[in-house]
Amino acid sequence: MINTLERKLLEKDNIIKELQHAQYSYEPKDLQLDFEIRIESLEQEAATGERFTEVYSESIPIRNQQADRFLNSIQYGNSNNTSRSEILRQECQIRDQKSEQLLNEKKLIIVENERHISELQTVIRDQEREINNANAKLQQIQQSLNTQQHELDNCRQKRDILTVDLNIAIEENEAHLDRIRALERQLEMTQTRNITPEQIAHYQGIIEDLKAQLRHREDSIQ
Repeated sequence: MINTLERKLLEKDNIIKELQHAQYSYEPKDLQLDFEIRIESLEQEAATGERFTEVYSESIPIRNQQADRFLNSIQYGNSNNTSRSEILRQECQIRDQKSEQLLNEKKLIIVENERHISELQTVIRDQEREINNANAKLQQIQQSLNTQQHELDNCRQKRDILTVDLNIAIEENEAHLDRIRALERQLEMTQTRNITPEQIAHYQGIIEDLKAQLRHREDSIQ
């Protein structure tokens, strides 16, 4: 029986090690913080781009009005400056075209950032689902681990009790063996004397009874 318990203890130890390994392998890799930092950075960039776009869009009519007033004042003030005013008008148009191009580029960057933010948010949701699944799996593993540990402790307790019983049984068996040997010697000595068959049968019965007790004890502790 002790050997059986030892095998159970070994099996429980192996199961617990496997569960602990599974528990470690299911530890979730929390990438949510990194994703949130990246999203916050992209959102800040997008907000900056949007503010730039708004400010620039609002300033275009004002700058055009200022340019028109300036050119008109030149034209009315001095007709000889017509060619110069035309050059200034062309420069303003070129500048506006470049500004418009820059504005379009900023808008494209904003759109791209918003798309990237949406992708990262999708990844975060997927990661959260994986983390929730991993946590659920960890709880199952922990429950199984606790159950196995409880069974292991019970097996160890039974083994310790049986070990104590075994040591007691061994001592008692030794005492029975000593008594059997003493009775056998006494029986041999009485056979040389005048002794009745009833007395011999009595001694033999005691010896057989002691041997039967020994066999019973050996069977109970195996």
